[in-house]
Amino acid sequence: MNMKESAQHIYHVPVMCEEVCRLLVTRPDGVYVDCTYGGGGHSMAILKRLSPKGKLICIEKDLDSPVHLIDDPRVFPIRGDFRHVANYLEFLGLGKATGILADLGLSWHQLDTVERGFSFRREGALDMRIHKHQELSAQVFLAQTSEEELEYVLRQYGELPHSRQVARRIIQQRNQRPLFTSTDLKDALEGLTLRGSHEKLLACVFQAIRIHVNGELEALRKLLQSVPEILEPEGRVAIISYHSLEDRLVKNFFRTGDFEGKVRSDAYGRVLRPLEPLMPELIRPTEEEKAQNSRARSARLRVAIKPVSAYDESPGN
Repeated sequence: MNMKESAQHIYHVPVMCEEVCRLLVTRPDGVYVDCTYGGGGHSMAILKRLSPKGKLICIEKDLDSPVHLIDDPRVFPIRGDFRHVANYLEFLGLGKATGILADLGLSWHQLDTVERGFSFRREGALDMRIHKHQELSAQVFLAQTSEEELEYVLRQYGELPHSRQVARRIIQQRNQRPLFTSTDLKDALEGLTLRGSHEKLLACVFQAIRIHVNGELEALRKLLQSVPEILEPEGRVAIISYHSLEDRLVKNFFRTGDFEGKVRSDAYGRVLRPLEPLMPELIRPTEEEKAQNSRARSARLRVAIKPVSAYDESPGN
């Protein structure tokens, strides 16, 4: 195992790697973008399918990612946020993309590094920042937020039915003593459950705060909005999501071109959408993969294609 493979193996195990490559890589000499490099698992698999003329842009926001270890003339590593993917393509002068991939899940490394504070299963600082240099952390947010703002965050990003009650409990505990660690936040929620499960409640609360701190849904919206412009005709985009908030945005945008799922039609009754789903249903990991990688269980893959002419005016085409 070489250095790059070793780093990838330690950092993360890529989800649905074979399915992604099979559906995404349609032209070996094309330009591909991995918006979430992570440990490089998907990128390395894509590279194996590219010709010497192929190009791969690898974008990674997390400074812990080994994206800097790539040594291949076909690869363009970028430390940045995938919401700016259009700017990166323009800067590199590579033209339109043939395929775009975004795996929206946290890596094994991020979840298992306790000082990152992403998991409630181990005690660590309440950080949750994907980019370590951004000012807003989970600790800062919880120290400064109002009960009303926290209730909104929990409802919007955690889909908690009793978000007001949970927000009030957190604020009450914060006012008694600061919340510095994941254990502090867990203790503040002691006795509360969601559908009878305390662990489910913790998962939703931690998810909501993480999404807010990192602006994850806004970044996903910006990425999806840019895809129709930066994809070449018949180019494809593959998105792997891990919870309903992400998947709903992807599904609606692929089907209608609108995040709320509102359908617009032309004079001939055809749906006006810049992309078309490659298949009607999402793709999930096989039972074998889920058995080998428990963190793949909630993964959902959707793939869309950019039509040669999205708004052809002639009927019947």
